[in-house]
Amino acid sequence: MKTRFTYFFTMVLAMVLSLSFSACSDDDETMVDESSIIGLWYESSDSSVSFEFRNDGTGVLSTQAGTQNFEYTYTPADRTLQLWFIDSSVVNIFSVQRTGNTLMLTQGNSTYVLKKG
Repeated sequence: MKTRFTYFFTMVLAMVLSLSFSACSDDDETMVDESSIIGLWYESSDSSVSFEFRNDGTGVLSTQAGTQNFEYTYTPADRTLQLWFIDSSVVNIFSVQRTGNTLMLTQGNSTYVLKKG
C-alpha cells in the first residue's frame, strides 16, 4: 500500500511540475489585440492620410490639406466606429475590420485600408 501511495504521489508531483514549467510564456507581448484600434494608422496606398486613435476617445485625422481633431466611440463586438469631427455635428459611421497590422474602415462605397504606424 505504501508503494502505491509513493508511486501516485510521484506521478502527481511530476504532472504538476511539468505543467508549471510549460504554462508560462515570454511571447505574450507579441500578441495582437485584434479588437483594438488604438494607435497611429497610415493609408497603405500612399501614406498621405493617417488616423490616430487615442485611449481617451479622441483622435486626429491628418491629410495633405491639414489636420482635424475628432472624437469617436468604437464597439469591437459590433465592429462599428462612430466618428465625429470637433467642428461638425455629423456622425460618420464606419464598419471596422482589423487583421494584424491592417485596419479597414468602410463607409458606404468608400474604404480606407490602413497600416499600423
